[in-house]
Amino acid sequence: MVCCRRSVLLAAWVIPALLLLLGTGLVAAGSADARAPLTQCEDGIDNDGDRQIDSPFDPGCEVNGGADDSEFDLTPAPLCSDGRDNDGDLKPDFPLDPQCRAAGDTREAGANVEQCADSLDNDVPLDGLIDFRPAPGLLADPKCLWAADPQEGPRLCSNGIDDDRDGATDFPNDKGCANHNDNNENDPPQCNDGRDNDGDGKVDFNPGSTATKDPDCDSGSDASEASGLNVAQCSDGVDNDEDGRVDYPNDPGCVAPGDNDEADPSSPPACADGLDNDRDGRIDLADPGCSSAADTDEFHTIIVISGEPLQERQPLLAPFPIIRIRGSADKRGVRITLLSVRAPASSMVSIYCTGRSCPSRRVVIKAGRAIVRVRRFEKRLRSGTVLKIYVTKPGFVGKYTRFRLLRNRLPQRADRCVTRPGTRPHSCPVS
Repeated sequence: MVCCRRSVLLAAWVIPALLLLLGTGLVAAGSADARAPLTQCEDGIDNDGDRQIDSPFDPGCEVNGGADDSEFDLTPAPLCSDGRDNDGDLKPDFPLDPQCRAAGDTREAGANVEQCADSLDNDVPLDGLIDFRPAPGLLADPKCLWAADPQEGPRLCSNGIDDDRDGATDFPNDKGCANHNDNNENDPPQCNDGRDNDGDGKVDFNPGSTATKDPDCDSGSDASEASGLNVAQCSDGVDNDEDGRVDYPNDPGCVAPGDNDEADPSSPPACADGLDNDRDGRIDLADPGCSSAADTDEFHTIIVISGEPLQERQPLLAPFPIIRIRGSADKRGVRITLLSVRAPASSMVSIYCTGRSCPSRRVVIKAGRAIVRVRRFEKRLRSGTVLKIYVTKPGFVGKYTRFRLLRNRLPQRADRCVTRPGTRPHSCPVS
């Protein structure tokens, strides 16, 4: 009977795991082309090779909000790019002429005087800097990108600030930014962002040819991919905990799209604390080591020592370790019935535990037999507990496995390679 119960418990994890992997594959296949592509006049690329990029700087981009899909210049050139002072104000063309709203503007006269040509310091607070080309004796405002620029302040998509608090800053990192001059960092709606926000394996209103459309999307501007019935807080498009961050993966209180509690943990996870925890120059969701704002580890899979890939310097442990976990999950967390490590003799098995229910913060076992049973953690552990297991031996590349325990679902597992306990994990050599 014990054997049968264990088989049932194992099946309860294996079957959902296969379904989860299948769903992830569908999302990955569809996400690449799910979101409508940017036009040539807003993609940040010099498509026609004239050293001018996008609206308003490329004369091939007409004045229509940067939505043109061709950067190629017009013949004859627009009046604001023809090299002439067409209105007699001694300021020829864009960006000098305050009447030229863009390089592709077809008139040099008649436009309203904008902030960057009105001889006023429009910044709040005042910074003593005025206009794109001010009168002699005055200092130009570097935030004015052209004379007819309507704004003397910095653009939200190039000001170095995460204005929408989604973990991504400015163009091209923030998906809400069409280009550097965009003044809105807000992300696209869930039904046009290339993500499976509700975790149902279906993506967006127009998902492309390799993915399945989400039936809960009524249009590309629909803010939520989730159905209207019993929608989990981490998929409903609502800032339920009023922290300025919405849903998985942006809210640090969300461990998965189906999580029904957006409330943030008492201390922010590493991927939402505003710090560069792994010192790689990238912070929180801009760090490739962060799978979501709830991720507690910023470390990612690439490491270089003395200019050489690590795998070229040290061999793998042989036989390579196998780490197994078995148990059952409920609304409180996970009951672990088996945690074992198959490891070579003389290797060290180091287990680090974080979370309020940890029986120990660190356990170290020297492998003397083929299978090491870690009984200290074979008990009930609360949701949010993280186990990090290092199997190492001097002179060899060892194994690193991380388990994040969740409510009512499979533990999140990550497998990588490592050289010493407690050090940064990295990608394993390709055999």
